[in-house]
Amino acid sequence: MTAGRGILVAGAGSGTGKTSLACGLLRALRDRGVTVRAAKCGPDYLDPMWLARASGGDCPNLDPWMSGPEGVRTLARGAGTLVVEGAMGLYDGIRPDSDEGSAAQVARLLGLPVVLVLDASGSARTVAAVVRGLRDFGDLPIAGVVANRVGSAGHAALVSEALASSGLPPLLGFVGKNAFPSLPERHLGLVPPAGSEGDEILREMGRVVADCIDLDRLLSLCASLPAPPEEDPPAFAGRGLRLGLSWDDAFRFAYGPVVEGLRTRGVEVVRFSPLADPVLPPDLDGLWLCGGYPEVHAATLEANGSMRESVAGFCRSTRPVLAECGGLLYLATEIVDQAGGRHAMCGVVPAIARMGDRLRSLGYRTATAREDLFVASCGQTLRGHEFHYGTLEGSWLADWRPAYELGGSRGAMGPEGWWNGSVLATWFHGWLVSGDALERWIAAMRAARERTTA
Repeated sequence: MTAGRGILVAGAGSGTGKTSLACGLLRALRDRGVTVRAAKCGPDYLDPMWLARASGGDCPNLDPWMSGPEGVRTLARGAGTLVVEGAMGLYDGIRPDSDEGSAAQVARLLGLPVVLVLDASGSARTVAAVVRGLRDFGDLPIAGVVANRVGSAGHAALVSEALASSGLPPLLGFVGKNAFPSLPERHLGLVPPAGSEGDEILREMGRVVADCIDLDRLLSLCASLPAPPEEDPPAFAGRGLRLGLSWDDAFRFAYGPVVEGLRTRGVEVVRFSPLADPVLPPDLDGLWLCGGYPEVHAATLEANGSMRESVAGFCRSTRPVLAECGGLLYLATEIVDQAGGRHAMCGVVPAIARMGDRLRSLGYRTATAREDLFVASCGQTLRGHEFHYGTLEGSWLADWRPAYELGGSRGAMGPEGWWNGSVLATWFHGWLVSGDALERWIAAMRAARERTTA
């Protein structure tokens, strides 16, 4: 595989225009015939959907805390020009006393220069102060600056002069106020790009960037990525196995490297729609109900009773089922939406899911298995994150017990998850690429197939 080159787009915080600039860069470069790739710092699911659509390929999460440094390097490898979007502020990671897990750490691990996109509204020389602070705080190479929400070309000239007079990295371009089209949002963040509307938004972003940014100069600032080492071919332990993955407007949050890790091990990942398909695909050895927005589509999910019964029947079969966040809501007895409407779900997990109007949990998590699970052995710890507005009202009854002991940045958080020996339903989004999680999952599917065919 040929080594590529790359650059990292970061800001002083959220809301500065990082996603719009990164998407615009990817689209503008593609329009010029440049081979591009996208990546996103941190655990987010939503920004990568837009970045992937803009690049025309996959968009892995580069998260040093979840995957480790070598995991970041592996996911960043490839040909072409890699545009990495940071998360939050440049130095924001898992703790306020460290930049571990931050965009700055990713830049250092990959040797990438940073392009800062900064909100310049109502300021000029102060932009230079912010740039100097971000550069010097972590002794990080800043390649250039893009000023966002600029009032005029004259305003941009003032920002450029402020940077030059202070001996700081140059202004690579500027974006006027409201020049970028707005990205649609809902309570968990951006709405995934859909159909022609998403394509039109990305085309407009590419046009704005092509008109306002010196793309040749930006490309000249990209640094070479390390050449990938020779790797042994993967072992196809999952050959002949079929895993069903929920995938539609209600369920869309699954880490691409986990899906790809299963595929490279020989597992056939079969996507299906709980919204539209009448029943599960045939001959499945496992089921993955990933995260998403089931609460937004609760009425449609309820109306598809044949799929709900198909899923419930599969859960009774003792084949391995992973239900993460939105998948957990789908397995509950019902979802109560914010307006108080009640919608029947699969009735597998003995609890009611209730949606609130405020964030219930957000942050990196460690999940230590309380007993042997199909993704972790007893006492083994996984890394991942939580992000949800819902709560569950119910108790661990009969065959159900907690799956994990959960920990956060402030210490132990207590038991979490629902586990009955084959169904693992949890708020926790695990980074299952690390360790032996995928091998254990494949072994559980293999054992289930052998029981079925015995």
